[in-house]
Order: sequence, then C-alpha cells, then structure tokens
Amino acid sequence: MTEEKKWITPTSLTRSAGCMHSFYLDCFGDRSEKRRETTAERHVKSLGISLQEKIVQGLPGIRGSRTSYASMEEGARLTLTWMKEGVDWIYQGVLFRDDFSGIPDLLMKVPGRSALGDYTYVPGEVKSHKSPTFYDKLQLFHYAHLLEPVLGERPETGFVLAGSSANRYEIRLEGKIERQFAELTRQMLLVRSGELATEPLRCSSCSRCLWSSRCQSEWLEKDHISLISGLSALMARKLTEQGLSNCAQMAEADASKLSELLDIPVKHCQRFILAARARQENRPIVLRKPEFPQGKTLYFYDIETNDDQVFCHGVVRVRNGQREEICFFAENPGEEASIWHQLLDYLAVDEDLIVYCWTLYERTYVDICWRKFGGNRKGYDNLNRGLVDQCAFVREHFALPCRGYSIKAVAPFFGFEWSSDEANGMNCVAWYRGWLETRDESLREKIIQYNLDDVRAMAVVDERLKQLPPA
Repeated sequence: MTEEKKWITPTSLTRSAGCMHSFYLDCFGDRSEKRRETTAERHVKSLGISLQEKIVQGLPGIRGSRTSYASMEEGARLTLTWMKEGVDWIYQGVLFRDDFSGIPDLLMKVPGRSALGDYTYVPGEVKSHKSPTFYDKLQLFHYAHLLEPVLGERPETGFVLAGSSANRYEIRLEGKIERQFAELTRQMLLVRSGELATEPLRCSSCSRCLWSSRCQSEWLEKDHISLISGLSALMARKLTEQGLSNCAQMAEADASKLSELLDIPVKHCQRFILAARARQENRPIVLRKPEFPQGKTLYFYDIETNDDQVFCHGVVRVRNGQREEICFFAENPGEEASIWHQLLDYLAVDEDLIVYCWTLYERTYVDICWRKFGGNRKGYDNLNRGLVDQCAFVREHFALPCRGYSIKAVAPFFGFEWSSDEANGMNCVAWYRGWLETRDESLREKIIQYNLDDVRAMAVVDERLKQLPPA
C-alpha cells in the first residue's frame, strides 16, 4: 500500500459512509480502472473553491491556503505554528493524527481553555449547498478528532457556512455522530488491514463514485443481482448471505420466500424475478398489454435547466411516419421567455397530440414558465393536457433487462447511443455555464446535441417497444 493510501481522510470517510467497498478499492484497487472526473464534477469543485475564496476574503487576519506550503508536512507545521500564535482564522490548515489526516476549510479561534492557552479552535466547512448534511457533520467530527491532541480535548462544536450567502450553522459534535464516526473508522481500519472483506453492491453512491465502472464490469462478469433495477444494497446483501447472488438464481426464485426474507410485498419480489428473467433472456417481458396512442401526433420533449432557469427546450415531432427535430436554445438567461414562447407557438399547430417526457421533471417547469411568461394559449393547453410520463408507462408495462429505468439505462438496450461520452444533465449545465463565460461555439453545439439526443432516445424507445410481439 502506498503512503497516499494509508491515511483516513474526510473524503474517504464520507465515501465509506455511502459505500465501504470504495475504500477497499482505494486501498487495493488498480487505479487505472477508476474513471475520470466528469466536466460537471470538475465544475462543481471549481465553484466550491471559488465560493471558499470569496468567503475567506472577508475574514479578518486570515492565514493559510494550499499555496502557503510546499508539502503536507510543511502545512501541518505551519498550521500548528499559527494555532500557537493564536491566529484568528486559518484557511486550509493541515492536521495529522495517527492514521488520520485532513485539511479543514477553516479553523476559527474562539474563547475557552485549551492546551494552547486562554483560547481554543473549532473546525468549519464552506459548502455550496443551502444547509448542512450528514456528510458535512461527519467531516467536522473528523476535524475535531484531529484537533484533540493539539487542544488537549476534542471541540464540542463545529460550523458550516452554507450557500452563496454563507449562512452559518453551528453543529454539535457529540452523541450519534460520534458513534457513527467510531463505527465507520473501525470498519475502515479493518478494511485497510485486510481483515474485513467488502463486496461491490449497487447503492446511491454509485453515480458519484470514480470506481463505478469497475464495479459494473464485475457485476456483468458475475451476472450479479446488483444489475436488477430497484434492488437496494441492503436487499442484495441479505440475498447474497443466503447464497442468492446472480440473476439466474433470482429468475428461478420463489416470490413468497423472497418477500419473507426481504420484508417487502410479494408483488415487488415478483417484479425482481421478472427483471432477472428479462436479463437471462435478454429481452423485454410484457407485464401488461400496452395501449399505444393511435392517430395522434407524438412529441418527445426534454428541457435543460441551470438553477431555476430553462435554457433549452428540445423536441422531436412524429406524425404519419415523418419526424422533425428542433431545439429552442437560450443564448443567454434573458432569452428564457423567448424560447418558451417559441415552444408554445410550435406546439399550437396540432389538434390531437401526446407530449412524452421521461419522468415528470418537465411538468414543474411547464407550470413555472406559464406563470412567469404566459404565451400562446393553445400551445400551452396542448402541452399541459398532452404531457405523459413515458418512463412511468414503460415501467408499468415492461420488465426490461436494464440496470434501471433512466433514459440513459433504457435507450442503449434498444440500440441508441449518445453522441458524447459525457452525456448527462450535470455536464450539460457545466457546458452552458462555460458557454455564458466564453461563447465557445463548440459548447453550444454540445448542449444542443445532448438535448436532442435525449429526445431522440425517447423516440427510439417508443418505436422499438411498439415493434415487440404481443405477450
């Protein structure tokens, strides 16, 4: 194990809280198997750094930053020197303790008694989200643990400066969070020593984990039950403990026995079994006969949003075998009303239509835009009455051999591929913000291509499902 891997850091701690297997891979995995950070992830980091720098500029007597020291060891030495001098604020100081290390955003000098004298320090974090999370509290406790040898006792509180307004929240560092920290670090030390085995199970952390591709490859190789849509990590763990770990076994399982083991309704277990059979047979299984709309103009519709503003409306229109594509793009935030009005005018030409969206995310913004901007009444009525959740329709009628029911999971099974390897909503937001800053035409093209790819994917799913033989 390299020196870099031996430290338990706030980042590894919070990732382990979501998935302990990620820490195992950090310790023993082949780093060439980690995926690269996406554009959106890099953008989020950049925004976080910018927010920190903006906030710390207003703090009196601030000392430190990662550019203040050449190495972590020098950073730890300088941090201790500043604390002994009684500096009011320390930005990105370095702390070590046994197997633990960390760089708190802020250390704030407060009245009290400590080994340093008639004052002490409490740790603080700067976060772009609006209120503290469990993971923020866990990080603060980690810093308090690191401060204990320096201060002579562990700080009882920490704080979070949250959101662009830097609203301050005081966090008590005792009780439940102390117990959670102790149990997590106990497990991490056992994992690091090789005494605790972990396994890759799909969980809510997968979408953010840089090891996700590595785990997915292992699931595919083993035909693992983590490939079944809706099966949680807790359920998968219970099943694997009973020797039911692959889709072939799940496909032959008894729903009533599964219900008893997992403590969930039989109908949910039947769905898992059918999903496993769909994977085994590599085909959709019809759950109930679908009724597709006849004689209607079909619109497939998707939006892109930046904070609370819509900057893209993408549409594929299909009528009598003919299709056309259009994307209404806001060159700047001030054009949000204009592209909304263009969309309503476009939708007003048909009398009998269906507007498919993937989930009803669009519904919220349709209501907001109408209240804010008004527009063509007929276009709005067509959109409002015609809006249908295509994802819900597919989930209700078909068990698919896919890892989930997101459009990114479903459409590739039917042969659709996105033009960009970085195709996702968060990256699209990062591209738009980059476009606003640079006017780089390639970013504009990527946004429009991505938005239209989403609606093209929906149209492909609809077309392929209609071609399936009846149940």
